[in-house]
Amino acid sequence: MKRYRDVTIYVFILLFLITLLLFSYFSDTIAFHDVFEYITTAKELAGIHNLNIFTTHSLVYPYFLSFFLKILPGFTMIKIINSLFLFINGLLLYYHTKNKKTLLLWAFSPFLWFMSIQIIPMVPASTLILLSYILFKKYEDNGSKLYLFISGLSLGLAGAVYSPAFIVALFFILVFFWKRISWEVFLYLIFFAFGVLPRLILDYFLFRMPIYSLVRYFGANLLVILGNSPFKLEAFYSYWLLIPIIFTPLLFMIYKVDFKKYNKEIIFLILCTLFFGIRGGDSTYFILFIPIVFIPLSENVDRRLLQAGILISVILVIIFTSS
Repeated sequence: MKRYRDVTIYVFILLFLITLLLFSYFSDTIAFHDVFEYITTAKELAGIHNLNIFTTHSLVYPYFLSFFLKILPGFTMIKIINSLFLFINGLLLYYHTKNKKTLLLWAFSPFLWFMSIQIIPMVPASTLILLSYILFKKYEDNGSKLYLFISGLSLGLAGAVYSPAFIVALFFILVFFWKRISWEVFLYLIFFAFGVLPRLILDYFLFRMPIYSLVRYFGANLLVILGNSPFKLEAFYSYWLLIPIIFTPLLFMIYKVDFKKYNKEIIFLILCTLFFGIRGGDSTYFILFIPIVFIPLSENVDRRLLQAGILISVILVIIFTSS
C-alpha cells in the first residue's frame, strides 16, 4: 500500500509539471507590470540587440534568462524557465513537510496559476525565500551550520534577484532570529551579503556602478511613498477582497493552526501581508512569502475538506485566468 501511494504522488508531480508547462505555453497573455522590461533586457543580454538596457530593477534574473535564450531564442523558453520555479516551490513544500496535502494545496492554488504566466523576478525570488526558510528550519532541527550558511546565501540571492525581497528578508531576520545569540545573526548576515554580491557585480560590469539598480529602485519607490507616482498609497485596494480565496479557498482554516508551534511563521506572514498590503500596487508581491502559509495550513485539512477545496480552486483558476 505504501509503495502504491509513493507511485501515486510521483505520477501527480509529473502531471503537475506537464500541466503547468502546457498552461504557460498556450497562454498568449504577457502584458503584466514590468514584464516587457525583463524580457527586453534578457534578449539584449542574450545578444538579441533590439534595445539598449534601461532598467529600474535588478538585472540578475534577465541575465539568468539570457543563458537559456542563447540555447533556444524564443518566448517559449522564458515561459518554461519561469514556470519551473513555481513547480520547484511545490517540490520544496512536499520535501519539507512529507505531506501530500501541502503539495495538493499548492498545486491547486489559483494564485499559482495566475502567477505562472508572469515573467517577473518575484517568481524565482519566492523559491529562494522558501528555500531559505526550509534550510533555516533544518538548522533549528539539527544545528548544522551549513544549513544556516546556505539559508543566508539563498535569502541574500532573493534580494539580488528582486528588490522587494529585501523587505521580506528584513522581516524574516527580525522574526526568526529574535532572541537568538549574536554570532548566529552575524554569520547569517555575512552569507546574506554574499548572496547579494552577484547583483552588485553585474551592476558594476554593465554600468560601472555597483549599486546602480538599487539606487534607481529605491528612488522610484520614494516617489510612490511621496505620492508622485501613478501607484499611490490608498486606504483600500480591491484585491484585498480576494485574499481569503486567491491563495487557496481553504485559507480560513488558518485559525486552527497551532500558534505555539508556528508563532514565528504567523508573525512573519502577518508583517509581510501588512507591508505589501498597505504598500499596494497589486497582489503579485504576495508570491514572495505566501508559499510558507501552506506548511501549517496543510496540517489542519482533512480529506473531505481538501477535495472540496480542490474543486473550488479549479473553478477559481478558470475565473482568474480566463481573460
